[in-house]
Amino acid sequence: MLQNNYKYAGILQESQEIAKNNKLGIWSDKTNNLQNNESKNQIAEDNKVNNESNNSFYLILGIILVVIISIFNLVYIKRKNNSTK
Repeated sequence: MLQNNYKYAGILQESQEIAKNNKLGIWSDKTNNLQNNESKNQIAEDNKVNNESNNSFYLILGIILVVIISIFNLVYIKRKNNSTK
C-alpha cells in the first residue's frame, strides 16, 4: 500500500489470501518451480565460477612449484659440478 492509502487494504489482503490458498498468480506451482529453477541455475553458475577460480589457483600454484623445484635442481647441479672440480 502506497502513501498511507488503506481504502482497499482489506480487499487486497483478502484477495491475496485467496490467491495463496488457490495457488494462483505468483503463488502458483508453476511460478514456484520457475523460481526454484532460477535459484538452482544461479547456484550452478556460482559453482562453475568457483571451480574456474580454483582451477586457476591450482594452475598458478603448480607453475610456481615447478619453477621452485627447477631452481633448486639447478643449484644442486651447480654445487655438484663445483665439488667434483
